[in-house]
Amino acid sequence: MVREFQAYIESHNLFAKNDRVLVAVSGGRDSMVLADLFRRAGYAFSIAHANFQLRGEASDADEKLVTSWANEHHISCYVKRFDTKKMAEVGKGSTQMTARDLRYAWFEELCAQEGYACVATAHHQQDALESVLLHLSRGTGYRGMAGIVPSSQGRIRPLLFANRAKIDAYVQQEGVPYRDDESNAEVKYRRNHIRHQVIPELETLNPSLLQTFGPTHERLLEAQHLLTQHVEDWLRSHGGYDKEASSLPIIDLLDHAAPRVVLDAWLSPWGFNYTQVQELAAALSGLSGKHWDSATHRVQVDRTQVLLSPLPVIYEPLAWSEDQPHKAFPEGVLIREVIPGAGQFPASPAIAWLASDTSMQDWVVRPWQEGDRFVPLGMTGKKKVSDFLIDSKIPVNLKSRVWVLQIEGQIAWVIGYRLDDRFKVSDPKDPVIQLTFERA
Repeated sequence: MVREFQAYIESHNLFAKNDRVLVAVSGGRDSMVLADLFRRAGYAFSIAHANFQLRGEASDADEKLVTSWANEHHISCYVKRFDTKKMAEVGKGSTQMTARDLRYAWFEELCAQEGYACVATAHHQQDALESVLLHLSRGTGYRGMAGIVPSSQGRIRPLLFANRAKIDAYVQQEGVPYRDDESNAEVKYRRNHIRHQVIPELETLNPSLLQTFGPTHERLLEAQHLLTQHVEDWLRSHGGYDKEASSLPIIDLLDHAAPRVVLDAWLSPWGFNYTQVQELAAALSGLSGKHWDSATHRVQVDRTQVLLSPLPVIYEPLAWSEDQPHKAFPEGVLIREVIPGAGQFPASPAIAWLASDTSMQDWVVRPWQEGDRFVPLGMTGKKKVSDFLIDSKIPVNLKSRVWVLQIEGQIAWVIGYRLDDRFKVSDPKDPVIQLTFERA
C-alpha cells in the first residue's frame, strides 16, 4: 500500500519531494493510516490534531493517542483545543461546520507560520462516494459530480486511491492504533445517513459498489478536469477569468454550446446560485438592464455584454465648503480654483467652468439618484440623469459610480461628463471658477 500511496501522490503531483506537509490526524482509523503511510514513505511531515472538546474524556483520549504515537515515532505534533460549542453559539452555526471552519483556519495558520506546503487529510474512496451522493441529493453541477478532488486550495487527499477494505487490511497488517468516534454512527448527520442507510441500499443493487466506484471516480475527475480547463480557457480568452469586475460578450455566450455551464463557472465563485444563472441565460436575448445580486456582487445584462462588478456602495452626500480648494470623494478628487479667462472653453469633460460669481454656498458632492434632472450643456430643457447616462452609453455597472455636483439644490455638473447649461460661462474671456476632476 505504501507504493500505491507514493504512486498516487506522484501521478497527481500532490507535492514535491522536498516539501514539508502538515497531516491532519484526528486519531481515527483513516487519519492514523494516513500518518503511518507518510512515515513509512519517508516524507517530511508533521501532525496537527484539533481537540474540539465535544466528547469529554473520549476527545482527550483521542488527543493522547495521537500525541503518544507522534512521540513514539519522533514526529512533531501540534495540538490545539477549541471551545467548539461556545464558538458555535456565538457564530450561530452548526457544531459540525464550526468545527470544520476552526480546524481549517488553524491548519492554514500553521502552514503560513511554519512553512508547510499543504495540508493532507484522510479522505478516501468511500468519502468521495458519499460526497457525490450528498451533492446529488442537494443538486449539483459537474464539479459536484466529481466529489472530492485530489487537491484544492492548499489541501491534498492522498488516500483517495484506497477503499475501506484496503484501509482495514493495512490496519490489521501493520498494527496501526486508532480510536473509533461513536458519533460516526449517528444517522442524524446527513453524511452518516448516506453512509449507513443509502449506500447499503445501493449495495443491494451492486454488492461491489465501493470497489467499482474507484475507477468511476477517476473518470469523473478526468472529465471534470477537461471541462474545467475548457471553461477557464474560454473565460480567459473572453475577459472573464478570475476577475472581481469583468464582462463577457453576449454574442459569444449565445454562440457557445453550453452558455449556462460557462456562466455558472464564471459566477459561482462570487456567490451566485444556479437559479440566477438560469435566469441570466434566459435574459441574454432580451432587453438590457436586468441584474442579479449575490451577497457581494452584481451581474447585469447590458446592450452587448454581461457585466460583473462588486455591489455598489451607498455613500452619503459630502458638503464642499468654500475654504476647501480640494474635495476628495470615492471616485477621485475635485480641484477648485479661480482663473482668468483662457480665451477658449475647456475641451475635456474632466474640466468644468462656472461663472466667477457662482455662489460658493451649499455645495454638495453626491452620487446621482433616480429622479435627478439637469439641463445638459447646449440644451434648453431638463433631462433625467438616468436618460443622459443611457444616451452617453455608460455601462450599467459603471452608472453607480457617477457623482454630481449640486449647488444650492440644483445639479451643476454630472462630474466628468456634462455641465448644466444654467451654470455655463457665457464669455470664455471672463474670470471663471475652474473645477478639475482627477479620477482615482
